[in-house]
Amino acid sequence: MLQKKEPQKIENKLFTPAFIFLLGILFVTGMCANEYSFLPMLMAGLNGSLTMYGLCMTGSGIGQFPILIAESRLNKLSPWLRVCIAGALYVITALFYALSFIPAGLVFAGFLSGVSFGLILPAMRQLASSLSPDGYHTTAQGIVDAVYQLMSTIFTMGAGSFADFVGLKPIILVIAGIESAAVILCMIRTTRHARNKSAHSIR
Repeated sequence: MLQKKEPQKIENKLFTPAFIFLLGILFVTGMCANEYSFLPMLMAGLNGSLTMYGLCMTGSGIGQFPILIAESRLNKLSPWLRVCIAGALYVITALFYALSFIPAGLVFAGFLSGVSFGLILPAMRQLASSLSPDGYHTTAQGIVDAVYQLMSTIFTMGAGSFADFVGLKPIILVIAGIESAAVILCMIRTTRHARNKSAHSIR
């Protein structure tokens, strides 16, 4: 008698530890990336004009142009390193948001935010594609975008609620601390990956 062949189970290897780590870094970074949502409150606290607020938003867009110009050179860097750089810039951005005492500081923060955004999202998508198995590349990139958008909603609602009790700037400083820890973890991950790659090339 002919035996029926059981259908082969396709193992989903998308959510590997490396991919989950990537999503964790993105989740934390998303908080810093969406601090611009509270720019009107921050600008009002510094008695800034609508013109200065407009410059903040314009600066965020202008900040992405250097990334476009230097794209070919930046692509020579590993995507993990680009994530680390973007994360460090987001920490500096958060500090400017929280500690600026003149509107011009917020304008500069808006520019840095644009630079960081131009760096991190393409690097995250590239990492998601490289860490996912064949047939899951598009899904992985979609998950990255979904997590980023989800973090935007959660952060805006959560930070806005807590700001009524403790103020907005303390929350931004806490987020800067969390992002700093994420950058350190990402740098450790990048260093280990570079060492392993170097060891394999020697062999």
